[in-house]
Amino acid sequence: MDESQRACIEACIKEGKNKIATRSELISQGFSTVGFEEVYATLLTQLGKEEPKQEMPAFLNATGEAALSTAPRHERARQSAKNKSILIFIILLLLCAGLIYGIATVALPLLQKSFTDAPLETNTSTESTGALSSTDKLLEAKVESTAASANVHVKRMSFYDGVCKDISVVPPVLCTQSASSFAIFALMSNGTYYCVDSQNARGIVEKRPENAGSCK
Repeated sequence: MDESQRACIEACIKEGKNKIATRSELISQGFSTVGFEEVYATLLTQLGKEEPKQEMPAFLNATGEAALSTAPRHERARQSAKNKSILIFIILLLLCAGLIYGIATVALPLLQKSFTDAPLETNTSTESTGALSSTDKLLEAKVESTAASANVHVKRMSFYDGVCKDISVVPPVLCTQSASSFAIFALMSNGTYYCVDSQNARGIVEKRPENAGSCK
């Protein structure tokens, strides 16, 4: 390495440039870097200088990686372990969230189905409460719908004969008829009857209608 190269290296050292910057300066001036390490170390000793610390790139300083890279080894190890712990915690948190979501997705429909399929409690006795049970209400509705069908049939046919057979009365709903009327009725859970006839009589009667085609 000639004097020009040595002079360039010496100037860089005096300016406080580190080894990398000095080598770059040497190359930029068209000099060879053969033997650079030995000459650089020799000139540092002769000038009583220490090699400047390498400056970290600006983007490393901005992200905080420079501080980590220049920290003592045990500090870097501790920071690395801390980062790993945080990462593991986040992964576990995500796994727990996914597990909870999966359980909720499976369990909620099952709970909804169990509530939907649960049998309704019905009070089969109306004597103690005075209110109709759900079974009695259902019978009332069947009596009403059957009577409506009978009325439609009579209006269409203009006679009552055969109405009970033609509308296909389904037990426990019962039907009686005469030449000029019909009666549809059903036994309630308390022993009374709900009855509707073609004379627009409807309601609870204490005993089974005795007159064909009438709730009386």
